[in-house]
Amino acid sequence: MNTIRQFIMKFKKYLNHFLRMLVTSLSTIICEEQKSKESSKSFDYPHLIFKLFFGGYRITQLFGNKLRINGKEYYPQFGLKGHEGLDVVPKIKGYKAIYTPADGIVLMTRVSDGRAYGHMIRLWHPQYNLITEYCHLDKICVAAKEPVRKGTHIGTMGNTGSTFGTHLHMNVIKTNDKGEKLNKKNGYLGGIDPLLFLEGRDYQI
Repeated sequence: MNTIRQFIMKFKKYLNHFLRMLVTSLSTIICEEQKSKESSKSFDYPHLIFKLFFGGYRITQLFGNKLRINGKEYYPQFGLKGHEGLDVVPKIKGYKAIYTPADGIVLMTRVSDGRAYGHMIRLWHPQYNLITEYCHLDKICVAAKEPVRKGTHIGTMGNTGSTFGTHLHMNVIKTNDKGEKLNKKNGYLGGIDPLLFLEGRDYQI
């Protein structure tokens, strides 16, 4: 029995390693192809991925959280009431590729220039009148004005900008019909709880 148990454990270990290498390879290929101007093809893997990461995400900091460091609230120094987005990491360690949870249009990408968000991507989802932002990235795999479909690999989780470690910071902001942000003075830069979007509480994606 012990031999069988050891065999099963080794098999699971090798299988997980193989899947991780496969997803990493696919992500690298997709990222390079999407960055190439020779092709505007969107990549969709509806049966392989879940929202944001392969295998789903784990929350590390909720929207609105009033983080305290050395007894002092952290966010008021930025003019914020609390955490303006949602911090997440992959449920499966090592799967850092980020997939858009809904169809949209890339409004802009920005390489880290000393700002807090580091490498970031901003998408607009006109069907919901929402903007989603993906911050602290390691790699950006899309370009401005590019249409993306649900399940498109748009970037890779990283640690750029002002962070306390590698993670994805995601913002969700309501817009008008022109894609312009609303309620920018709500204390969260216009942000709303991303879980209302990701978990389909107010939006069906």
